[in-house]
Amino acid sequence: MKLLRPVLFAVIFAGAFFYFTTYRSSRSTLTDWVGHPAKVEITEAAGNDGLDAEEQNNITVYHKNIGSVVNITSKAVTFDFFYGLVPEEGQGSGFIIDKDGHILTNYHVVADARQV
Repeated sequence: MKLLRPVLFAVIFAGAFFYFTTYRSSRSTLTDWVGHPAKVEITEAAGNDGLDAEEQNNITVYHKNIGSVVNITSKAVTFDFFYGLVPEEGQGSGFIIDKDGHILTNYHVVADARQV
């Protein structure tokens, strides 16, 4: 009796799964209109209504400073599971802050780096 109940439940569950996914799928259901609507209406998105002063200011700042943005690639050496040395490469971004070429970036971009 202990074995019959789980087996019976599994057969009922498998039969219900088969019925709802395979056998019953050939019949039309009430939700057919969701997947296959009779009429599709396409509308365009609203146009650009103009930008406010703050948005214009942000765009101006971005355009002025786009040339100072740099890509940074760093190489570090870490230990793997067996304490073997494994080279690791990372990437990040930064920007040039003065005429001497000093770059400002986040610490995690260059942390433990052997080569930048």
